Amino acid sequence: MSLSVLMFALALILLFAFIEKAGSAGAALFQGAKFLVGGGVFVLPFTFVIAGLVFWRMKKYNALLVFFTLLLLISGISGGLGAFSRWKGLAVQEISGQDD
Repeated sequence: MSLSVLMFALALILLFAFIEKAGSAGAALFQGAKFLVGGGVFVLPFTFVIAGLVFWRMKKYNALLVFFTLLLLISGISGGLGAFSRWKGLAVQEISGQDD
């Protein structure tokens, strides 16, 4: 139950960070997530909500399996965005937000 609340809280913090209303901790979390997954950062709140629902409905906690599944989902989305940017002829840095 506590892991589900944590997942919902992370989703809310990231949602508020998108509109710059999450404070300095939310901004740091957003920048860290953007560095790790690039353009896939906008899918993270959705995945955290799904993880929260999974944890909420689980009778027996197997947190490692859920976190591994989230890792695969997020890396798959990031890989798909990278492949899409290559297919469109864009630099991967453009779609990942690292074009500084």
